[in-house]
Amino acid sequence: MVLVYYPSPEKIIEHNLLALTIIQVKKADQPNVLSRQKNG
Repeated sequence: MVLVYYPSPEKIIEHNLLALTIIQVKKADQPNVLSRQKNG
């Protein structure tokens, strides 16, 4: 059986923010998650 790791919405936002600071982005881009559904 393969163990699948789903990051928390907070971790996704953190990674998105890091990516947006490294990559040249438009001002409209935001690091937020559109949906905060629980991953189970």
